[in-house]
Amino acid sequence: GFVVVKNLLDPERLALWREASARVLRQILEIRGEGGRKYVTETGRLPHRYSYGTASASRELLHDPVWAGMVDLPTTTPILKKIFGTEDYFVRGAGGDLCLPGAIEYQALHADVQETFEMPPARLAAAERIGIQLRKRPGTDELTFQTQQLVIQRTSPHVTINFLMSDLTWENGPIRQIAGTQAQVASPPTPQDEPEWMRLATLVGAPAGAGVFRDNRAWHGATPNLSKEIRAMPNV
Repeated sequence: GFVVVKNLLDPERLALWREASARVLRQILEIRGEGGRKYVTETGRLPHRYSYGTASASRELLHDPVWAGMVDLPTTTPILKKIFGTEDYFVRGAGGDLCLPGAIEYQALHADVQETFEMPPARLAAAERIGIQLRKRPGTDELTFQTQQLVIQRTSPHVTINFLMSDLTWENGPIRQIAGTQAQVASPPTPQDEPEWMRLATLVGAPAGAGVFRDNRAWHGATPNLSKEIRAMPNV
């Protein structure tokens, strides 16, 4: 459901995106709430958490040259071609999220997209390219149940790359990612029912300049930022 890859951003690109992340955050924080007493946050988000994309009128940041310049990197494109089994894929958007010091709540585990259980030709072709044999039920054009499960588990309809602007530590709000949940039919547990091991399934130790390639169906969520630094993760 996910993998962390180090050194996706060289020092120059990392510095460029850090500056851009700070610039866009300043723009977000310039918008004051009613009576000018507090900052406006995105509807439904927890306090001190912001979304780069959804804070924009276009709901994306591809109009920003820095975000646009990170779409097709020599360090990421070869990996995406391997994941999709083809170079014929689409860029859906770019944005990202960040949490400020004082974000003390756990974000509920969630998936960004749901599995639709569809088998369009492009997905089946990608499955074949990564070595899945498309076995059919005798006398029909329908795939066997086992084949359908393999396609669902091993091909991802959507992939997000979260780029890390700082090292993820236990205290600066590291993302937690639950392995193997990309093909789950069940819903993630609520914060009250979430077991401790899921709360501790964070990506602590992932360094600045790395990226998290993640299947958007896999369960993930933010954790409290108890540090004095901003944890920013722009994405494509």
